[in-house]
Amino acid sequence: MRTALLLLLLGLLPACETFKGDPKVVITVFSEGNEMDSPKSIFRRPVEGENKVFKVIPEFTTNSVVAFHPFAAKDGTNGVAVKLDFKGANALELVTRMRQGEILHINESQSSAESIDMIPSTKAELKDNYREAKKAREKKLKDEAAAAQRAARGEFEPETPKGEAVPLSEALKSAR
Repeated sequence: MRTALLLLLLGLLPACETFKGDPKVVITVFSEGNEMDSPKSIFRRPVEGENKVFKVIPEFTTNSVVAFHPFAAKDGTNGVAVKLDFKGANALELVTRMRQGEILHINESQSSAESIDMIPSTKAELKDNYREAKKAREKKLKDEAAAAQRAARGEFEPETPKGEAVPLSEALKSAR
């Protein structure tokens, strides 16, 4: 369970912008509390069907991340290697040693930004970023033009019906 939560944290960290200024995604990691703690210092979240108690003060946040490297995993998913600063590394080490068998809760909050701006470190990355941005812009314009043409012809995208699927024979029986 702890490994799954840590992998979730590691998967969310590439969404952090650069480490200058305010990040577009803030990730906070909370340790498990107990019922005897002050009600103002804890919060509850459902975890695997059980209501767990967590401390309000995070163990560490994205502010403790000094470097990360995203990569493609062998199973087709994405992962990230993270380097924490001294404070973050000590906090993670302390909480994993002192609270073995307990859960770390990862909370993510995003801004309303559509994309995340990364600063390329080489000329090749700069060119790649430019090409990708140009392709994305052209695709967006093409999609918008196609949607405008469909709207002009009176066509529309069908909406997915809400509710469960019912076979026609069952619907006809209930209509009688």
